[in-house]
Amino acid sequence: MDNIISFLLGNSIKMVDDHYDINMYDKDFIKIVKFIGFILLSYWNNLGFEYNLFFFLEVIICYFVNQIDNDFYKNMSLYIIIIFISYCLFYKKKYFVHEFNIPNIIFYFISAFILIFIESKLFKEDISKLKFFCRFGILFIGFSYFILLNLKNDIIKQSEFSKNIVMVFNGYFFISVTNIYKKIN
Repeated sequence: MDNIISFLLGNSIKMVDDHYDINMYDKDFIKIVKFIGFILLSYWNNLGFEYNLFFFLEVIICYFVNQIDNDFYKNMSLYIIIIFISYCLFYKKKYFVHEFNIPNIIFYFISAFILIFIESKLFKEDISKLKFFCRFGILFIGFSYFILLNLKNDIIKQSEFSKNIVMVFNGYFFISVTNIYKKIN
């Protein structure tokens, strides 16, 4: 269930992003997507400290690459930061209760930073065939990785947290690939 919620959260993030960046979706539809996305984000952040930490790190990355560029993003960033501070102040002993895995957090943070930074420098335009094929490749790798994470063998034992993060990325890139395809055709 959390994998589906994670996928839908990634969908809603990208839908809002594409509404602002490439004028996709009707304004009333985006209001609904924002509301649903907020509910999904709230649920996701309450799954545990590691989930909030993931988005807190994303806020830091997006700040440094100048992607927090409208009031909605600023408000959502503030919301994530407030939840992060609340975890730090009130739930100190619960940080490591679930499947928190520092190497996973570091891996995803570094991967996301590199991906976002390179993409902001490589693709100056929001719509291009090259961007479509690159994002399609990332989506293919993401779904392949998710399938690999779900195999029942002793070699690959990953946490639900890892699977959920992969599904947020997959949801985001699924909408991205779909919208770029619509715009270039």
